[in-house]
Amino acid sequence: MADSCNRILANNSNLIPGGTVTVSAQRASTDIRLLSQSRTGGGRMAVTGPYTGAADTEIDIEVTESGTGALTASEPSLAGVGNGEIRITAMGVGAVAETFTFSLLDAGTPDVAGELEFFGVTLAARVPGASSNDLEVSVTRNLTDTPTQYSTLADTSAGEDTFDGPEWDWGQPPATGGNIPPGALRIRFNGFPTIHRAWKRWEAGRFIYRLDPPLPFDVPANTRVLSVSGDYTVALTDGIVVENYPGVVTIYDLVTAIEARSALATVRGAIALDTAPGGMAVTDIPLRTDAHALPINASVKSALFTGLDGITVASDAPTENLTLEYLGRATGGGDAWSVTGGVQGTLPNASTGVAYTSGKVGFTIPELTPPASTVARIAATVNLVSRDEGEGLPAICFKPLKLGVLASDKSVTFTYRRRPPADCVC
Repeated sequence: MADSCNRILANNSNLIPGGTVTVSAQRASTDIRLLSQSRTGGGRMAVTGPYTGAADTEIDIEVTESGTGALTASEPSLAGVGNGEIRITAMGVGAVAETFTFSLLDAGTPDVAGELEFFGVTLAARVPGASSNDLEVSVTRNLTDTPTQYSTLADTSAGEDTFDGPEWDWGQPPATGGNIPPGALRIRFNGFPTIHRAWKRWEAGRFIYRLDPPLPFDVPANTRVLSVSGDYTVALTDGIVVENYPGVVTIYDLVTAIEARSALATVRGAIALDTAPGGMAVTDIPLRTDAHALPINASVKSALFTGLDGITVASDAPTENLTLEYLGRATGGGDAWSVTGGVQGTLPNASTGVAYTSGKVGFTIPELTPPASTVARIAATVNLVSRDEGEGLPAICFKPLKLGVLASDKSVTFTYRRRPPADCVC
């Protein structure tokens, strides 16, 4: 017999009729169709997954109470603009089928970031909301003051920034344009906190001397000029994370560092390498968060008195005026001064030349040594009590009045009182 393509199916050699058919895994059906539904409310149900039955079937699903009292709410239906969301998280045991309608009356105020106006720019918290109000900035001054060989020769007034005359020449570098030169002196006046840049400009055949920023206080004559060196360390914190920015000097140094690497705040506004007067690149960080003393306001002006020495302020010192009033010579020698604070009240007296440590502010009142004089005088004045008309006046005379070699400026008061009787028991 010749070979044929159907030879395997020939009855005499076909294995299929005598073979055993074994059912393997049945392919699941995913053709699930909804035929009908009867419901009350807006509930929704879905049947998913493969069906592996041997024949088509119909599945009836009925939602009933679980028997534990737990009820199920239908999914809320929202109408209107926006992308709001309502979640029903629980239902009471005695709840009945009913419809609730909620209307949004006020969308509220979106969270905003806390901000701090910071000398030409704005520091804003990166995370908006109430927590941004916890951001704090603190400044530590790492400065050194070195006395120069210069002092002011005349009184100056607050707001001045331009001075004319060689008496204002402290070795300032000249400027070639409208900007402050790189080598401008960094100075402050003894007893005054503000740090200035000092330089000069050639105008109309002479040098004009400039200060930036302008003087915030009146500076009297004979005030020492101090050279300032050093930098600041600024700490930014939200109460948990602390970011330190050491070695900064100007506002520009600080805001560029914050913008570059702060996770707590960002800088809003223009950051410019501005070296014009008032520019952030030539202005020392003016913010002070430490306790410090403002300039002294003395009621008596004297070339001998240049201020208090060794002023220190405790970190917990209150904000107040501290008033010192001269009381005269103390019993044990030396000058006595009353000390009164607007918050602390009356404090122990101070003595000239002795360090004062009884309050939140420490200081020393310097001893003033007047220049020696070859001319001195002494005088006496008598103040009599009132008398009846016709009553005679006592004859009182002081002689001789002489000055000793150790005499100093002072007033001595003598008060006369009638001698008590011999039998007085007081």
